[in-house]
Amino acid sequence: FGERRSYLSLASPWEHIAEWKELSKGDQGFKSQWEMLLYAGLTAHPIVVERSAGTQMNPFQLAIKKVHTTMVDTASLCCANHSEVDTFGPEGGEPITDALVLVDPSCPGASSKIASTALLGETFTSVVLSRDLHMYSGAQMKAALHAHSLFRCLQPECADTKSQSEAAAEIKRQFMGRAYQCGSCGFGPVDHGGCSDLLSHHNEADSNGGVASNACPSCGWFSENLSDWKKWDGTIPQVLLSERMGDGDANNSKDPPRILEAKADMVLRILFSFRRTFGGNTNPMRAWYNDLAQRLVDWDLRLTTADEVDGLVQVLIAVAACDDDILGDSKAIEAAFAPPVLLGIVNEACARAARKKFRMAAGGDDGKVREL
Repeated sequence: FGERRSYLSLASPWEHIAEWKELSKGDQGFKSQWEMLLYAGLTAHPIVVERSAGTQMNPFQLAIKKVHTTMVDTASLCCANHSEVDTFGPEGGEPITDALVLVDPSCPGASSKIASTALLGETFTSVVLSRDLHMYSGAQMKAALHAHSLFRCLQPECADTKSQSEAAAEIKRQFMGRAYQCGSCGFGPVDHGGCSDLLSHHNEADSNGGVASNACPSCGWFSENLSDWKKWDGTIPQVLLSERMGDGDANNSKDPPRILEAKADMVLRILFSFRRTFGGNTNPMRAWYNDLAQRLVDWDLRLTTADEVDGLVQVLIAVAACDDDILGDSKAIEAAFAPPVLLGIVNEACARAARKKFRMAAGGDDGKVREL
């Protein structure tokens, strides 16, 4: 991947680390933690986070919809958020507002120390999970971000497809502010290319044998005066969304879903960061995840919230990042992925989904949940 840099600051991880030397020299006159976040940061990977009302109490209730393989830096991203300026990555899609801070394998010692500081390890993590500077509740927040990002990266995908929200964001970024909509049916966006005389090229033959049309592509309405066309209000027709999402190609493709090479690299980076962040068995968090992996090997399927398994993504990262001696031979691996274990995980996932559905139907009333 060559020399990795933030596409916001154009600085490498080492250059961002150098900024912390200035921060450590003494009082810089910062008035708040937020000002410090705007000054010093670290390279990170953009993520699209979906929060729930219970995320502050249980960080595993969040969901990560997207993990970008390109890099930003936390300071520039905080500046953009503070200024309410939308930031888009080279992949397009939705604006970037959050990022996953990882220990960088190219500078593991320095990046690990910076990522574990109160400023990034606690304050920035709190901002990502709960949109609040002071809601950091412990290392499980960082574990949740690692685990959910790992789960998202392991989802097979077709390279030519986009989610509906990504396609919509891309269309608005391309046309909003310069496109028009039909004066009759309201269809938009219609791109007239800034030409005020729409009659000059209307129904004109082109070099490819086609005919240019400045009429509404939906109902055929036409006016030669640009002033008769309304400014596009941002409403996107489903046909355009489907076209941008690549639905047709995805449905007709014979290629199986796959994990792209860049996502495979992200998986390794997340696992490296997780193991580095939580150290060896002397770290109680690492010991707990090792114990969870060992339970799967032993077919000890205590996976409920009462067993402190707050999210089933914990099972995934426990198996993927456990110490080598737990899954060190084929016998242990076969035991951890045996049908009874997989069925136990699926059963717990179904139970949690049903419980959530019943609670929503009962409006959170435990008495009504039992009746349902």
